[in-house]
This record gives sequence, C-alpha cells and structure tokens, in this order.
Amino acid sequence: MTGLSVLYPRVRADVPSDLLGALIELGLFGLGVVAVTRLAIMLDRLTFTREVLARRLVDVERERVGRDLHDLMGRTLVAASLRNQTLLRTLGDSNPLLREQLERIHQSLGRGQSQLRALTSGPAIAHLEDELQALRALCGRVEVDVHVEDRVWPPAQQEATVGLVVRETITHVLKYSRATWCRVLLDRDGSTTVVQVSHDGGTVHERGVAAHIDGRLASAVEAAGGESDSQDARGVCTVTVRLPMAGVTQG
Repeated sequence: MTGLSVLYPRVRADVPSDLLGALIELGLFGLGVVAVTRLAIMLDRLTFTREVLARRLVDVERERVGRDLHDLMGRTLVAASLRNQTLLRTLGDSNPLLREQLERIHQSLGRGQSQLRALTSGPAIAHLEDELQALRALCGRVEVDVHVEDRVWPPAQQEATVGLVVRETITHVLKYSRATWCRVLLDRDGSTTVVQVSHDGGTVHERGVAAHIDGRLASAVEAAGGESDSQDARGVCTVTVRLPMAGVTQG
C-alpha cells in the first residue's frame, strides 16, 4: 500500500471522494423519490377528502332546500286546509254532494301534508344505484376493493333508507379504518329487506367502526321500523340492517 501511495498519490484521496459524492447523490435522489411519492399520496388523499366534503355539502344544501320547501308548501297546505274547513262549516248540510267533494279535498290536503313531512325529513338520497356508483368511485380512489352483491333489490319505497345505510357505513369505514376490502349485500329474508356491509378495517377506537349505527342512520332505521346489528370478529366488521316490508309494495 505504501508503494501504491507513492506511485499514485491521488488514488487514496480521490477514490473515496468520488464514492462519497456518488453516495450523496444517490441518497438525495432517494429522498427526492420518497418526497415526491409522499406528496402524490397526500394530494390524492386531499382530492378524496374534497370529494367526500363535496358530497356532504350537497347533503347540507338538499336539507336546507328541504326545510325551505317544507316551510313554504307547509304553510300553503295549512292555509288551504283551513279555508276548506271554513267552507265545510259554512256549507253545513245544505248541499251533500258539494260537502262530499270538499271532504275529499280535505283528505287530500291532509295526505299532502304527511307526504311533505316524510319527504323533507327523510334522508337526502337521490337513488340507490347512484349511491353504489359513488361507493365504487370513492373506494377506488383509496384502493379499497368493493364487491356489491344484489341478490334481491329493495323495494322503491326503501331505496332511500338502504342508500343511507350504505353511505353512512362506508363513509365511516373510509374515514376511521384502514380497510382493504368491503362487501355490500342486498337481500331479502321473507318479508324483511336485509342490508349487510362488511369490511376488514377492524376496530380502531373504543366504540369500534362496526358500532357506528347512530345519529341520522339510527333515526332513519328506527323510523322505518327496522333494527340494526354490528359484529367485530377477528378484524372483520359487519353491520346488518333489517327493514320490514309491511305496507311496502314489493318490486
């Protein structure tokens, strides 16, 4: 080594310097790749979050329009009903045929008020198929595999409630868990519509992802006369909602 150092005095100094420079360049390149990758992931998550927030804002706007519609149409229907009652009292029994027509109008106004309350207080779901398409799009953005098995499609009168079950459950899964797959099952058990959502997100806080059956979802299920159940077995969470079909026209 002493002879080589004498013959080639720059070898000992230059070779380590070049190697160190190459390692530094390689390290900087690696850091750059990592930084760009993390930035891309953060931008994708930001876009996903904006899409979720946009859907929430649409719901808020629909609810606002619903309240305004309820106030406007509600006052109109109440005024029409009061005037109809006044006509009935004024008419008395002098004209049975006209009185019968006015009573039918009064019944129609009452049904209109009930339908308006149900419409404006129900979930802001346009169509179940739209919710399933949105589910596939949102899960696709975060690389969560989705499988929808519609063995029996729910009746039209229950689509809004079923859509709300799908929306609220999947939104909670994407927000609080690290699920890699989710499964939506639409089925019927006798005279009961069954909606089941499963995923491998596991329990991530003291209440658990699968236990998220509260708020607007719980109110909608209760209003429909249904019941809900949640289970968490070995990291696989399953939410099951059963809605009775009594008084519902089967599709």
